[in-house]
Amino acid sequence: MLLKSHAMQASFAHLIKLYTTIISVMVVLATTVFITVSIRTYDADLEQAENTAIVQVGQMLNQNQQIAAQFATQMTSSSSNLPSIEKYFDSSITDYSNYAIDKSISGSPYFFWPTESRQFFTQHDQVTQLTLRLLSQNKVFVATQANPGGALYPAKDVKQRFAINAPLINQTSLETDGVLSISFDQSEIKRQLSQVNATQPLQVVVRSEADDEAFYFAGKRVTRQQQRDLNQALTAGNMKMLRDYHVTTKQLSSGYTVMTVLNRHLLSRLIIGHVLPLILLGLILLLGLSTGLWLTFRRYQHQLNTIVDTVQTVSDGNLDARVPMNLRPTDLHTLAGGINAMLTEIHQHIYTIYQLQIAQQEANRRALQAQINPHFMSNTLEYIRMAALEAHQPELANVVYSFAALLRNNTDLSSRTTLKQEVSFIEKYVFYIKFGFLIG
Repeated sequence: MLLKSHAMQASFAHLIKLYTTIISVMVVLATTVFITVSIRTYDADLEQAENTAIVQVGQMLNQNQQIAAQFATQMTSSSSNLPSIEKYFDSSITDYSNYAIDKSISGSPYFFWPTESRQFFTQHDQVTQLTLRLLSQNKVFVATQANPGGALYPAKDVKQRFAINAPLINQTSLETDGVLSISFDQSEIKRQLSQVNATQPLQVVVRSEADDEAFYFAGKRVTRQQQRDLNQALTAGNMKMLRDYHVTTKQLSSGYTVMTVLNRHLLSRLIIGHVLPLILLGLILLLGLSTGLWLTFRRYQHQLNTIVDTVQTVSDGNLDARVPMNLRPTDLHTLAGGINAMLTEIHQHIYTIYQLQIAQQEANRRALQAQINPHFMSNTLEYIRMAALEAHQPELANVVYSFAALLRNNTDLSSRTTLKQEVSFIEKYVFYIKFGFLIG
């Protein structure tokens, strides 16, 4: 029995290893497929985010460029506008006001530069700063949302980032007399980009044809060090300094250059963080399935051992042993019920055969006893006959002999006899009856 138990345990251990291997391979393959699809999806989302950033920033730049160009054209549409602006740079505000009024009285269109600046800010609320530089002047005109009328400042004190430049073309000489720089509010486009999850590791930079920075966006996952690395490369004019970065460059029709910069180490960490839940899920699934399989086989093994032990107990002679019916799996419960029914039927058959054997033995004993008693009586009667002969009573000896012959004939179990034997039996019977009457 011990050998059978060890053999069954070895068989179950082999099955557990086989099914565990199959499940492990399936889970690993499924996890690998999911990870591959997830990485490809993430790469596609990242590429789409780069394209979206380029398109949205390009649209914004084109729109802002159009606004700046229209305002620059408006400023130079009349030949008297640029001289009026130069007068503003050379005069006090009082003298310039009188100049504008005198020009208007003389029949020229009224043009007052601070008023034009205020109207521009009123019409375009997304403009944050307007800067006007004239080649003939050392000062710079600067107007903001807080001061739309503007004021003059030394050129060295004026700093402006993310500006759209438009040249002021003199309609008479067709030469460039100055540059109009307009800065727009970029918070909305940055908000739109930040809402795209795939843009979190991205840096987006827009440079003008003059290599001026017109736009910059950094995703939530971009570190300050990564921003400094990009700024150093742009300042040095050498993008090859960004060895650990993936740089995508696209030239827009407006002349601006859009660059998307992605740190490879950050991308690797993001991909790992993206697929790590899938790996953990696969490991948990594998562990859960393996544990469940092991527990299931262990319960089956224990219950099958119980069935085998019960059958072995019955085979050892304990016919009253039965398999417990508290087995949970339906198949084992059905098997236990069938085995118990079979054992009950076998027990009944054995009992029936045992009773038949006892009855047969009793019948044989009685038959033997029935055979022994006539022989005993016959022997006794023969003894009496011999005694009668010794006593010189031949008639009594004949009567005893006739009675013994009748007794042997009655106890003879043979199914066949002869006519001679029957005649002899009748003669002895008649003699016995006749002798009885004579005595009587």
